[in-house]
Amino acid sequence: MLRTMVAGLAIASVGLVGCSKQSEEPAAAPESSSVSDEQQIRDVTDQMLLATASYDRSAMAALTCSKNREEVASKPTKAPQVAEIGTPAENAALDRATVAAKFQRDYPKASETAVNAAADALLASDQAAMDKAFQQIYADSTTMTLEQIENIAVDGDTATADVTVVNQVGDDAPKTFSNKATYVREDGKWLDCSD
Repeated sequence: MLRTMVAGLAIASVGLVGCSKQSEEPAAAPESSSVSDEQQIRDVTDQMLLATASYDRSAMAALTCSKNREEVASKPTKAPQVAEIGTPAENAALDRATVAAKFQRDYPKASETAVNAAADALLASDQAAMDKAFQQIYADSTTMTLEQIENIAVDGDTATADVTVVNQVGDDAPKTFSNKATYVREDGKWLDCSD
């Protein structure tokens, strides 16, 4: 459920005008032999949030239980669809600087590199390149913070926790979301297994 909530927050934020970037890189899930169950659950929750804020599907999948991993890894980025913007001929005729400037206005926190890559993708009518560029634009434009994780309940190789996340997009006021997350221990590591 945390994965769904956090991924939903991230996906929901993509259409809004820019915000701050989550600066940390997600780390690998902790080994269980050296860290308590509760701490591992806190760590995997923090790491999942960082991976989600950076739109890093492979890191998200690595932090997800085997039951849900493929779904998480294969979920597409909600980038603009080049075919809906125009035909290949219409897109190729657009002015690159104008397109890049529009993307930069819409996503002011996005890097110039990502904005230019999106403009190039549109002019080439290259959806795969557009998806990749917008993954970075969205990562540059998303801030998510783990407000709290409490009521961690471990029962063998399963656990639940109450998780509160704060998401801020652009100039919008921060929004707080609470949910019950589910975890499963696989190969000695706690992983997010929320539906």
